[in-house]
Amino acid sequence: MLTRAGSWLIHLDTVMLDARSGALNPAAFYSTRRGTQAWSDYQSLDAFQFIARDRVWLHGVPGQLQWQIDPARLMDALRRHDPQQDLELGDPSFDERFVIRANDPDKLRTPFADPSVLSKLTSRPALAEVRVAVAGKAEEPVPRPASLILWEREMWQDPEQLRAMHELLVAILDRLAATGSAGPQPGNS
Repeated sequence: MLTRAGSWLIHLDTVMLDARSGALNPAAFYSTRRGTQAWSDYQSLDAFQFIARDRVWLHGVPGQLQWQIDPARLMDALRRHDPQQDLELGDPSFDERFVIRANDPDKLRTPFADPSVLSKLTSRPALAEVRVAVAGKAEEPVPRPASLILWEREMWQDPEQLRAMHELLVAILDRLAATGSAGPQPGNS
């Protein structure tokens, strides 16, 4: 589903998840588990990017035995012990739940400066990840294409859940735009 919110084009769609771990796995056509993804492409005006992942999803349910070794999760677990890698926003409920990294730690508070955004993020129990990914190499001039992506481990069909996810994505995009990090894609205005 594609909707417009101001100058942003918001996409809501279903994604395939690994049946056992719940990890995003677009190639898993055999999986019976699905999740919901909301995303929007935009122009990155300063190459700022971040990723916040749910700790329980990322590192397994506490007390659950993990017999398979996933190299990406292992590296994230190792990085998690490096205080330079796992950043904090100062909100105890958010910092306890999410592992967060950014290429500009000083700018990290920008998309989450509104307390209502943080409370909306922490109140979504199935939220696995929220991230900004910027296309291209760091040496390339900005603006360049970027995407803000939220994905959850549940396939939502309830209109209220989808609307809440849509509003959360728009709120983060608006915060990024207000501080000069994001602009609409050419042709979307």
